[in-house]
Amino acid sequence: MWESDSLFKVSIESPRELTELTWPTVGPASVVPAPESTMGKTDVNTSDRYCVWIGNTPIKSYSAYVDKLMSAGFNVDYSRSEKWFKAKNAEGYDILAEYLGYDTMYIWVDVPEE
Repeated sequence: MWESDSLFKVSIESPRELTELTWPTVGPASVVPAPESTMGKTDVNTSDRYCVWIGNTPIKSYSAYVDKLMSAGFNVDYSRSEKWFKAKNAEGYDILAEYLGYDTMYIWVDVPEE
């Protein structure tokens, strides 16, 4: 038996503080449909990228949101699994939507590369 076999590491993060948010009408987020839930926390909000955690989103609501993204044109070079979606739209905007568990999803939108 190796000495390191007896080590066990645990990493714990406190829950994110989610608050009522308004979906942006300018910047990268403006090309993406707003999610159903308005509880969230913005991670990045720049002219090139928008990233946000959205709470109160069970897995069924996450899946319905991915359907909404695809209907809104995010269906170019897409890849979809049960808890992960990545695609572009015709204008070249990139999106990643990921279900994180605990009724939370993460959305990442990037503007097209020049």
